[in-house]
Amino acid sequence: MVATCPDCGKKMLPGNGCEFPYLIIGNKKTKKAEFYRRKPLRKNEFPNGKIPKKWGCDCGIGLPGLLHHSGCDLERCPKCGGQLLSCGCNVIGVSKVASVEKINKNPKGLARKW
Repeated sequence: MVATCPDCGKKMLPGNGCEFPYLIIGNKKTKKAEFYRRKPLRKNEFPNGKIPKKWGCDCGIGLPGLLHHSGCDLERCPKCGGQLLSCGCNVIGVSKVASVEKINKNPKGLARKW
């Protein structure tokens, strides 16, 4: 059985990246949401720039330029550069738009809160 991304609803299959390009990370000092563009998979993350046939990505995207699906253990945090699942940044959601005002006008622009 193939898993489904809780954010975009797509099946986690090769060539099927997530459609939510922004992470919303809460700033603990200012108490405001900050938007960061998610980083797509890049060829230079692999030896010789080639992606191995079996490389252990939880979400299975497998192609450079695509965004990891929610919960993938290989996704990097765009704020600190660490592993997103364990970096400690206050991720509060994912979004298709990079502004609180646009999300308030169109709540469908926000996939879910974490």
